[in-house]
Amino acid sequence: MFIDTAEGYGNEGDIGRALRNTPRDDYFIVTKISFKEHMSENGAKEAVRVSKEKLGVEVLDLVLVHGVMGESIGDRRGMWKALQNMEEEGVIRSWGVSNYEVPLLQSLLQDSSLHPSIIQIPFSPFHQGKQLGVDGNKEISDVVGFCKGKGIVVMGYGLLSNWPFSAHSGLGLKTSF
Repeated sequence: MFIDTAEGYGNEGDIGRALRNTPRDDYFIVTKISFKEHMSENGAKEAVRVSKEKLGVEVLDLVLVHGVMGESIGDRRGMWKALQNMEEEGVIRSWGVSNYEVPLLQSLLQDSSLHPSIIQIPFSPFHQGKQLGVDGNKEISDVVGFCKGKGIVVMGYGLLSNWPFSAHSGLGLKTSF
């Protein structure tokens, strides 16, 4: 089972309780560092510690940095290095980023010791071939091509509806929430 959560969703404790009696090999957990105060080396370590505690696991399968959160918030390089070190130490199995555009990925990869395994970006079955970035305007094909060239796995996320929060009109589903 694949579980995608984040500290910002506020449900890590609930997920941890739900998985308490489930064999660890039966699920893969993705969580995300979401809050500005965790955008530093020490902040990333604390976020991972708290997420592991709430989820009730010894090792997190994948930790993503949840979006850009501004142009110069915190010590991004320190946060990225902390995640890389935690992967090497076995505290997390892998790390990556979510909702990054090419310029920020280039900044991250300037340090040859840093290499995220995965990028998570919006992807919708309703817009195949014309996927839009987080801002809803720019196509993400440049991000996909860039990541492919750097060996970074692209993982899509999205609703089975049109973004944001409205259902595809042809499905007869509720169109506002």
